[in-house]
Amino acid sequence: MTTLRRAAAVVLALLSIVVFVGPTLALTWGPFRPITSSGAGIGMRGSTVAYADGVAVAYVDFDGAYGVNVRRSTDGGTTWTAPTQLSANGTQRTRPALAASGNRLDAVFTESNDGGATSRVIYRSSANGGGSWSPPLALSPAGTEAGSATVARSSSQVVVAWTNAGTGKVGVRVSDDGGTTFGPRSDLATSANEPNTGMAGDPTEGWATVAISDGRINVAYHTSDTTLKLRRSGDGGDSWTTAVTLATDSVGLVPPSIASGGVKLLIGYTVQTRSGFVYAAYRRSGDRGASWSTAIPFSGASTAATAAPVVTFRASRWRVAFSRFVGEADTHIYYRQSLDGISWGTATKAVSGPRPSQFPVGVTHHDGKVIIVYNTSDGTGVVDVRVRQGS
Repeated sequence: MTTLRRAAAVVLALLSIVVFVGPTLALTWGPFRPITSSGAGIGMRGSTVAYADGVAVAYVDFDGAYGVNVRRSTDGGTTWTAPTQLSANGTQRTRPALAASGNRLDAVFTESNDGGATSRVIYRSSANGGGSWSPPLALSPAGTEAGSATVARSSSQVVVAWTNAGTGKVGVRVSDDGGTTFGPRSDLATSANEPNTGMAGDPTEGWATVAISDGRINVAYHTSDTTLKLRRSGDGGDSWTTAVTLATDSVGLVPPSIASGGVKLLIGYTVQTRSGFVYAAYRRSGDRGASWSTAIPFSGASTAATAAPVVTFRASRWRVAFSRFVGEADTHIYYRQSLDGISWGTATKAVSGPRPSQFPVGVTHHDGKVIIVYNTSDGTGVVDVRVRQGS
């Protein structure tokens, strides 16, 4: 997170108490609950979903087995099942994401059999809330390097998108039979975004993210380190609209987050101004992604350095969690909610520090509780996934 750290340093002198205008939100935040405790656990954006009977979190535990696991809760995040491993033994796996509809769960992740030289997108599904899972289905070809995958479901339609990390092509595959079979890949764009610049190989990553809004598939992605675009399909992926540019000041280091609620859509992303200031923002659509509002700050574009918003629509409310930089060694996580995606309630601090790096990977609602899932690091390489409930 070097880019964000530099931006945070620029505005460090401006940081003060955050004040938001909106109706009062009285939430009491419960104890911190670990999803991982190995010091090597990481969740990705899109890794948390609520389904009919509970909440599921997907994550990677790099402690020894490099396993992609899922844990579930049926009491609003108070207690969690033992991990269910979705990935195969003897492989390296990472970047899991989930979708849900009713008690059906869909999972995607990448898997490598050659030490990470190549990797494939793997899809698995569950018809019983994660009790059992379908056999793994490879969606990307062998011999290529797959970037982060994302998945969305609406009824029997399942959509998976990811980046070819070698060529930068951002593509989509669509299933019309609930994930049993998928159509051919449609390439929507070519990305030049390299968020991991300086690492071996400098893989290209478009951070594709998917939402289905009243039968319309919306795929947002980065084409560069500042440009965020979106394409749509109303015929199940057979054809796609011309790309619409949502932002030219988006931080390509951080994945966007998109959510749908009926005909409405909301996409959250991180803005970086010319002066280096960063803030969490969103754009909203009320017509299934055909048109979009201007960018609106989640946090006030001049009150505090914020980033990495994660958005969802659950229990008749739009919800967002985002990080706020208090200083080089302290990052907090805030929460807001809205009935219409326009007027937002007062932000509440869900997670305090001091911790140098804390970023939300999921926010949802179940059993009367707000549930935030986040990565937390102590700055020495120890990273774990945790949960905080609000009620």
